[in-house]
Amino acid sequence: MKPNDAIPTISEQELSIMVNYEMRDVILDIKRVVEENHFSPPDVRRLLEEQGEFLGLSTIRRVLDEGSEDRNFHFNSTILPLKNVLLDNLNITEDPATTLLRLENLERICEKQEELIDALREQMKQLNRICAQYEETMTLCKEQIAVKDKRMDLKDSIIADLMKKNDDLIAQVQHRSK
Repeated sequence: MKPNDAIPTISEQELSIMVNYEMRDVILDIKRVVEENHFSPPDVRRLLEEQGEFLGLSTIRRVLDEGSEDRNFHFNSTILPLKNVLLDNLNITEDPATTLLRLENLERICEKQEELIDALREQMKQLNRICAQYEETMTLCKEQIAVKDKRMDLKDSIIADLMKKNDDLIAQVQHRSK
Protein backbone atom coordinates (compact mmCIF):
# COMPACT_ATOMS: atom_id res chain seq x y z
CA MET A 1 0.00 0.00 0.00
CA LYS A 2 1.40 3.37 -0.98
CA PRO A 3 1.28 6.23 1.57
CA ASN A 4 -0.99 8.33 -0.69
CA ASP A 5 -3.63 5.60 -1.08
CA ALA A 6 -5.45 6.59 2.13
CA ILE A 7 -6.06 10.24 1.17
CA PRO A 8 -9.76 10.97 0.53
CA THR A 9 -10.99 12.36 -2.75
CA ILE A 10 -11.34 16.00 -1.62
CA SER A 11 -8.21 18.00 -2.23
CA GLU A 12 -6.77 20.58 0.11
CA GLN A 13 -7.54 23.18 -2.53
CA GLU A 14 -11.22 22.16 -2.61
CA LEU A 15 -11.39 22.30 1.19
CA SER A 16 -9.74 25.72 1.18
CA ILE A 17 -12.26 26.96 -1.39
CA MET A 18 -15.15 25.67 0.75
CA VAL A 19 -13.75 27.33 3.89
CA ASN A 20 -13.02 30.58 2.06
CA TYR A 21 -16.52 30.58 0.58
CA GLU A 22 -18.05 30.27 4.06
CA MET A 23 -15.71 32.94 5.47
CA ARG A 24 -16.58 35.22 2.55
CA ASP A 25 -20.29 34.97 3.41
CA VAL A 26 -19.62 35.69 7.08
CA ILE A 27 -17.50 38.75 6.23
CA LEU A 28 -20.21 40.05 3.90
CA ASP A 29 -22.81 39.59 6.68
CA ILE A 30 -20.56 41.39 9.17
CA LYS A 31 -20.10 44.28 6.74
CA ARG A 32 -23.86 44.39 6.11
CA VAL A 33 -24.63 44.60 9.85
CA VAL A 34 -22.01 47.31 10.36
CA GLU A 35 -23.43 49.31 7.47
CA GLU A 36 -27.08 48.86 8.49
CA ASN A 37 -26.33 49.93 12.06
CA HIS A 38 -23.93 52.71 11.02
CA PHE A 39 -21.17 51.28 13.22
CA SER A 40 -17.72 52.80 12.90
CA PRO A 41 -14.61 50.68 13.48
CA PRO A 42 -14.27 52.16 17.02
CA ASP A 43 -17.95 51.24 17.65
CA VAL A 44 -17.23 47.68 16.57
CA ARG A 45 -14.17 47.58 18.82
CA ARG A 46 -16.27 48.82 21.76
CA LEU A 47 -18.89 46.13 21.10
CA LEU A 48 -16.17 43.49 20.97
CA GLU A 49 -14.62 44.69 24.24
CA GLU A 50 -18.02 44.68 25.94
CA GLN A 51 -18.27 40.98 25.07
CA GLY A 52 -14.71 40.24 26.23
CA GLU A 53 -13.31 39.98 22.71
CA PHE A 54 -10.32 42.03 21.62
CA LEU A 55 -9.26 42.93 18.09
CA GLY A 56 -7.02 45.74 16.99
CA LEU A 57 -8.61 48.72 15.29
CA SER A 58 -6.48 48.17 12.18
CA THR A 59 -7.65 44.53 11.99
CA ILE A 60 -11.28 45.63 12.25
CA ARG A 61 -10.70 48.20 9.50
CA ARG A 62 -9.06 45.55 7.26
CA VAL A 63 -12.07 43.27 7.68
CA LEU A 64 -14.48 46.12 6.93
CA ASP A 65 -12.50 47.42 3.93
CA GLU A 66 -13.96 47.13 0.47
CA GLY A 67 -12.99 43.81 -1.11
CA SER A 68 -11.93 42.28 2.21
CA GLU A 69 -14.24 39.31 1.69
CA ASP A 70 -11.74 38.05 -0.90
CA ARG A 71 -8.75 38.28 1.46
CA ASN A 72 -7.48 35.55 3.75
CA PHE A 73 -8.11 36.11 7.44
CA HIS A 74 -7.46 33.74 10.32
CA PHE A 75 -11.01 32.64 11.03
CA ASN A 76 -10.75 31.76 14.73
CA SER A 77 -8.84 34.83 15.88
CA THR A 78 -10.23 37.49 13.53
CA ILE A 79 -13.56 36.61 11.92
CA LEU A 80 -15.11 34.47 14.66
CA PRO A 81 -15.05 37.21 17.36
CA LEU A 82 -16.68 39.66 14.94
CA LYS A 83 -19.26 37.04 13.95
CA ASN A 84 -20.03 36.20 17.58
CA VAL A 85 -20.52 39.82 18.60
CA LEU A 86 -22.10 41.35 15.50
CA LEU A 87 -24.15 38.50 14.11
CA ASP A 88 -24.90 36.22 17.05
CA ASN A 89 -25.11 38.57 20.04
CA LEU A 90 -27.01 41.34 18.27
CA ASN A 91 -29.67 38.77 17.27
CA ILE A 92 -29.29 39.57 13.60
CA THR A 93 -31.21 36.90 11.77
CA GLU A 94 -30.94 35.68 8.25
CA ASP A 95 -33.11 33.60 6.03
CA PRO A 96 -33.56 30.13 7.64
CA ALA A 97 -32.80 28.42 4.33
CA THR A 98 -29.48 30.29 4.15
CA THR A 99 -28.70 29.35 7.74
CA LEU A 100 -29.50 25.71 7.02
CA LEU A 101 -27.37 25.76 3.88
CA ARG A 102 -24.47 27.26 5.84
CA LEU A 103 -24.81 24.64 8.56
CA GLU A 104 -24.84 21.87 5.97
CA ASN A 105 -21.75 23.35 4.32
CA LEU A 106 -19.99 23.59 7.68
CA GLU A 107 -20.92 20.00 8.48
CA ARG A 108 -19.51 18.84 5.13
CA ILE A 109 -16.35 20.86 5.72
CA CYS A 110 -15.96 19.34 9.20
CA GLU A 111 -16.54 15.84 7.82
CA LYS A 112 -13.97 16.35 5.07
CA GLN A 113 -11.49 17.76 7.58
CA GLU A 114 -12.01 14.73 9.81
CA GLU A 115 -11.50 12.44 6.81
CA LEU A 116 -8.29 14.27 5.95
CA ILE A 117 -7.08 14.09 9.55
CA ASP A 118 -7.84 10.36 9.72
CA ALA A 119 -6.13 9.80 6.38
CA LEU A 120 -3.08 11.77 7.49
CA ARG A 121 -2.91 9.80 10.74
CA GLU A 122 -3.03 6.54 8.82
CA GLN A 123 -0.41 7.85 6.43
CA MET A 124 1.80 8.78 9.39
CA LYS A 125 1.43 5.23 10.76
CA GLN A 126 2.41 3.82 7.38
CA LEU A 127 5.40 6.15 7.15
CA ASN A 128 6.50 5.19 10.67
CA ARG A 129 6.30 1.51 9.71
CA ILE A 130 8.30 2.18 6.56
CA CYS A 131 10.90 4.13 8.58
CA ALA A 132 11.19 1.26 11.04
CA GLN A 133 11.69 -1.18 8.16
CA TYR A 134 14.38 1.06 6.65
CA GLU A 135 16.14 1.30 10.00
CA GLU A 136 16.11 -2.50 10.34
CA THR A 137 17.45 -2.84 6.80
CA MET A 138 20.17 -0.27 7.48
CA THR A 139 21.20 -2.06 10.67
CA LEU A 140 21.39 -5.37 8.82
CA CYS A 141 23.38 -3.78 5.98
CA LYS A 142 25.81 -2.22 8.46
CA GLU A 143 26.31 -5.62 10.10
CA GLN A 144 26.89 -7.24 6.71
CA ILE A 145 29.36 -4.51 5.76
CA ALA A 146 31.22 -5.04 9.05
CA VAL A 147 31.46 -8.80 8.36
CA LYS A 148 32.69 -8.17 4.80
CA ASP A 149 35.22 -5.60 6.09
CA LYS A 150 36.61 -8.22 8.49
CA ARG A 151 36.82 -10.75 5.65
CA MET A 152 38.59 -8.25 3.41
CA ASP A 153 41.02 -7.38 6.21
CA LEU A 154 41.70 -11.10 6.66
CA LYS A 155 42.20 -11.55 2.90
CA ASP A 156 44.52 -8.51 2.80
CA SER A 157 46.50 -10.00 5.67
CA ILE A 158 46.73 -13.41 3.95
CA ILE A 159 47.75 -11.79 0.65
CA ALA A 160 50.40 -9.70 2.40
CA ASP A 161 51.74 -12.81 4.14
CA LEU A 162 51.79 -14.78 0.87
CA MET A 163 53.52 -11.94 -0.94
CA LYS A 164 56.16 -11.79 1.82
CA LYS A 165 56.66 -15.54 1.65
CA ASN A 166 56.88 -15.30 -2.15
CA ASP A 167 59.48 -12.53 -1.87
CA ASP A 168 61.39 -14.61 0.70
CA LEU A 169 61.33 -17.67 -1.60
CA ILE A 170 62.47 -15.61 -4.57
CA ALA A 171 65.27 -14.16 -2.47
CA GLN A 172 66.32 -17.68 -1.31
CA VAL A 173 66.27 -19.00 -4.87
CA GLN A 174 68.33 -16.05 -6.08
CA HIS A 175 70.76 -16.45 -3.15
CA ARG A 176 71.28 -20.16 -3.90
CA SER A 177 71.79 -19.59 -7.56
CA LYS A 178 74.70 -17.25 -6.81
